[in-house]
Amino acid sequence: MQVNGRSVGQTTAERYDGRVSRVGQARDTTARAIAARTVDRALFSTRRAPLEEGIAYAEQVSAFMLEQIEEALNSGAAAGIFDIKMTFADEAIAVAFGDMPSDQVYDWLKQNNREAEVYELTYKAVCHALGRDLLEFAGVAIKAAKSGIWTPAFALLRKPFKENLFYLEWILADPEDFYQRFSSGDPAALKVTPIPAQRKLQIIGGAIDASGYPNWISAQQMYDLRFNKQSKLGLETFWQKANHLITSDGAALRTEAENFNFVFSNNDSRASQRHWFYGTVPILLFHSLQVMEAMIAMFARRAEPDIIPLRTLAGLFLWMRSAAYFIDLRPTPVRFGRIIGKRIHAVRCDKCRSTCRLSIDSLAHLFNHGSLQCDACGCSVEPQARWPSSA
Repeated sequence: MQVNGRSVGQTTAERYDGRVSRVGQARDTTARAIAARTVDRALFSTRRAPLEEGIAYAEQVSAFMLEQIEEALNSGAAAGIFDIKMTFADEAIAVAFGDMPSDQVYDWLKQNNREAEVYELTYKAVCHALGRDLLEFAGVAIKAAKSGIWTPAFALLRKPFKENLFYLEWILADPEDFYQRFSSGDPAALKVTPIPAQRKLQIIGGAIDASGYPNWISAQQMYDLRFNKQSKLGLETFWQKANHLITSDGAALRTEAENFNFVFSNNDSRASQRHWFYGTVPILLFHSLQVMEAMIAMFARRAEPDIIPLRTLAGLFLWMRSAAYFIDLRPTPVRFGRIIGKRIHAVRCDKCRSTCRLSIDSLAHLFNHGSLQCDACGCSVEPQARWPSSA
């Protein structure tokens, strides 16, 4: 991935937020009508794919999103997007700065009143470090889940999604507030736990709005999933029980009599843990990916668009139409399907010239191979050279 030329967070994103002009609404209506002719209605059927099929897609799309985060961090670092550029009036100072150990740079900038550079360095360094740390924890958790080792799988999810991700959301939604607290000299100013629920909701909502897909999930749903101990859909119960043998804070967390958490799990318990893991992790990873891309887009751009985001939406859509998906994100599944349909309506098969139709099979082909499959002749259609540009 090159990182010059196009916004990382806007590669194929659509902004259906209801705040468009009448002209924009007319264009969108026309686009939807065109897309409807190339979309198999079975995609939006209420009939759900089997649980095992959905879990397989959850595994695959989660691994795919982790790869994207890793690639963005690695290629960005190689391109120097996390570095800062400085000018000096005195050549001697420039030479001395160039020879300075890296662990002294931050203090030198502060002592010499280079506030703009301190701010930029903080933003970029924290973004890279927190993103890398999230990637490592979530990556090991997914490997543990794939091996059926559920206690460490859940235990390893807590830190990246409750802490790393929240700090990344905070930087994206309110960078000035985060910077003031970070540079205050008081680590307690950044503790997540004392932050009121309403402020957490504000930060999470701001990050979702700043991402490439605003409103794909509500701030309340994302908060409940990670922070609300009373929510039936929250992961806090799993995180607490995976990290502690005995818990007693509320009925949902209370350890059963003559038992230890997660130690004496039977087949039903393990099946429930498996379903919960694969019913939530794709949501958290997609949000993490969007937050990371939106943050990087503040200071770097892609050289050209690609179809990676559409492949991600295809994988998520296939997972969302299965029994493995249980958190109600309507109308997001339909929205994702329409975004893909809008993108492919102009793509024709080179062999038979038929317009490519969006179906379950073609979505799977797009996700797995990065190309479309012609319904008429079965040929693989490579869309890179003619992919319709984003709106």
